[in-house]
Amino acid sequence: MSNKGNNGGKKVNNNAEISVKKNDKKLGEVTIDPKLKSELIDENVAEFKKKDLNAKENLKNKKEEVKKDVKSESLNKKDVSKNSNEDSKSKKDVSKGIKGIIVVIFIFLILFVVSKVLSNNQERSLNKAVNELASKNVVTTNFHDEKINNVGEYKIVAETIKEFLIKYSDQMKEIQNDLQQEQAIVSNLLSEANYKNDAPNFENSLKMLNDAKAKFDTDIENIKLLTSEESIMKLIENKKLSSEYVELYKKYFFSESTLKELLAKDSSVLLNTKNTVDSTYDGLNNVFAFLVANQGKWEVSNGNVVFADFSLMAQFIALKTNI
Repeated sequence: MSNKGNNGGKKVNNNAEISVKKNDKKLGEVTIDPKLKSELIDENVAEFKKKDLNAKENLKNKKEEVKKDVKSESLNKKDVSKNSNEDSKSKKDVSKGIKGIIVVIFIFLILFVVSKVLSNNQERSLNKAVNELASKNVVTTNFHDEKINNVGEYKIVAETIKEFLIKYSDQMKEIQNDLQQEQAIVSNLLSEANYKNDAPNFENSLKMLNDAKAKFDTDIENIKLLTSEESIMKLIENKKLSSEYVELYKKYFFSESTLKELLAKDSSVLLNTKNTVDSTYDGLNNVFAFLVANQGKWEVSNGNVVFADFSLMAQFIALKTNI
């Protein structure tokens, strides 16, 4: 009985220990309300779903970014390709442009050379034409009939020089007529008939001398005016040529040329001629002035004037000698 009591006491103790242990376990555990537990589970599921959705959204966004990157890269490649094509096209255009410029320059050089050759030929032709014109006799030549074979501006230069020579020739012919008139006047006024018919005052003779001298002096002045630089240049200025051709025209008159030599030679001859003619007319005036001053002291014998006074006769002979 004692053993049974002991066993019973042991069982009670063991059960008590077990109960305490169970209670200890229950004390370590947290009791969750089923409703709360359900809500927690729903929140966890919602959070998981939210995370899952966010993950999917992020994945989607990444895919979109990848697509954009791919598209952007594709566009960049297209742009690069386009730029490359444009650069290539630009280079080709530049190359074509350079070739075009080279061709234009080459054509220009050819035209320039051809123009220069033609210009030189025309200038040589002009030189020949001017030299031929200037070599002709200005009194006997009819310059109206002279042909000009030059072309363009060179022809205008040649025709202007021809125009000058026509005027120059006409004026020189006037002077030639004056010289012939002078010889006729001397022969006529110093004739026996004129001594008798125009004495004692010789009014007609003196008028004839003054008129002839005045005309001769006017013709000399006209030729001087015609050959002046102002008159020469006025002829070409009216043609409205460029300065290049004006200078070319000017060269023939004022630089070394056959035309300049002609004008210089004629100018010298005209100066000497004027001095001679002036001397002749002045001498004739002196002769008739002497006869008028000594009228009644001379007479005409065998076609000559004779003074009774030897001194007067000597003076008269000296006056005639100066003619």
